[in-house]
Amino acid sequence: MSIDELRIDIAKEQKKGLPFIMASVVIWTLILIVSCLNLPLHTRNLLVFCYSPLF
Repeated sequence: MSIDELRIDIAKEQKKGLPFIMASVVIWTLILIVSCLNLPLHTRNLLVFCYSPLF
């Protein structure tokens, strides 16, 4: 096996990047839910600000 084949094999085994993508999906889902709520604008902005650094 060449070095490139080994890199691809290791990336597949480690599922490279998957945790980052899953964390961003959770954050954006929370932001979407907050945006859809019928709350005052200042409250929604504060909640989005609080949810963004979670992960």
